[in-house]
Amino acid sequence: MPMTVICPICEHQQKIEAIADQSRVTQVSCTGCHANLVLSPSHRATTPCASRAHWATEAIVNVPLSIGLRVLLCILTGLGSYGVWQGLRISEPYELSKAFVRHNPQIEQLVGAEMEFDWFPKSHIQVDEQGGSGEFHLMVSGTTGSAVVHVRLDRRQQQWQIVEAGYADPTGTYKSLLPTRATSRPEGPHNQLQPVL
Repeated sequence: MPMTVICPICEHQQKIEAIADQSRVTQVSCTGCHANLVLSPSHRATTPCASRAHWATEAIVNVPLSIGLRVLLCILTGLGSYGVWQGLRISEPYELSKAFVRHNPQIEQLVGAEMEFDWFPKSHIQVDEQGGSGEFHLMVSGTTGSAVVHVRLDRRQQQWQIVEAGYADPTGTYKSLLPTRATSRPEGPHNQLQPVL
C-alpha cells in the first residue's frame, strides 16, 4: 500500500511504496527538490500532516539544543583556558623569569630597553611538596629586535631559583645568560665552566 510523504523543505508531496520493515529508518529522495528524506517509524503515519508535524517538532527542539550545547562547550573551554593562562601569568616562577630577562644586559642589548613579552609563553611547571621545577620559552620583542629566551627554574625550600637561562643568537649559537665561574678542578672535555647557582 503506497504512503504519501511531504518534503519538509519544499512541501512537495510524493507517494512511496510501502516499506516492508516498519521498525527501521529508511532514506528516500524528494522528487521535487532532491533532498534526502529520512523516514523513521514515527514518520510512517497514515496522514501526511503527522509526518510534517513530527519533523517540525524535531527541528525546533534538536537544532537549538545542539547549537546551545556547542556554544556552552566553547564558552567553558574559553573560560578554562583563560583561567590557566591567568594563573600562569601571575605565578611566581613566571614573574621571576620575566624580571630576570627584563634586567639582563645581554637581552637588553639584543632587543632594546623597551621589552614586550608574548601573551602565550611556552611553559611547563611542576610543583609538589618537596619542591618543583619550571621551564619557560619567553618570546621577547623590543625596539631593536626580538629573541626567544629559555629559562629553567627549580624550587628548593619554598624558593624558586633560576638554574639555567639562555637564548640563541642570530647564528643559532646558544648563549647562556647566567654568570659563569672557573671550577677548582682541571678543565677537561666534560668540565670547563659551570654556572653560578
